[in-house]
Amino acid sequence: MPQDPKILDYETNKFTLFLEEKTGIDLTFYYLPYQKDQYTQKVNMMLAANELPDVFLGLNAVFQNNKLLLTAKQGLIIPLNELIEEYCVEIYNLWENAMNREVKNIMTLDDGNIYAVPKYSEYLNGIWPYRMWIYGPWLDKLGLSVPTTTEELYNVLKAFKEMDPNENGKPDEIPLVGAPNNGTNTDPTVY
Repeated sequence: MPQDPKILDYETNKFTLFLEEKTGIDLTFYYLPYQKDQYTQKVNMMLAANELPDVFLGLNAVFQNNKLLLTAKQGLIIPLNELIEEYCVEIYNLWENAMNREVKNIMTLDDGNIYAVPKYSEYLNGIWPYRMWIYGPWLDKLGLSVPTTTEELYNVLKAFKEMDPNENGKPDEIPLVGAPNNGTNTDPTVY
């Protein structure tokens, strides 16, 4: 795995110790350089020399689907299907959830096998990255409700601009702020 410079010692890390206690497995880490181009080169050399660890971690950039299939055809990695079926109840639970039914399809390659388990995290804020926040105290001060339509949003923003909700005696509030040049997640025009 690439050695993250923010983690001082994987061997004594609390999560490592927790994982070892829960699984009964004594983990030994072999570190790769943290920079993508450097660890990609190192992994390719390991594959060419057939000097492989039991598991690679955190190498999504190296093991894209086409590389996984090629590596599997060379016999350097094995399918995880049976291991997942036997030991990974929570992966099955994830696949059964209506919102996550496509996760299995994403994990399964063209040959019908699963060779990698991707990072997956389910949190409501990440389901749809485009969202806006509205300042509740200004809504309260002006007796307004959270807008639910485009027209209501327009009227709330107009009120914020014209009705002085910060009570400084001037209508100088900026009703909508975003960062259009900082990526689409912060661009109010995308929302």
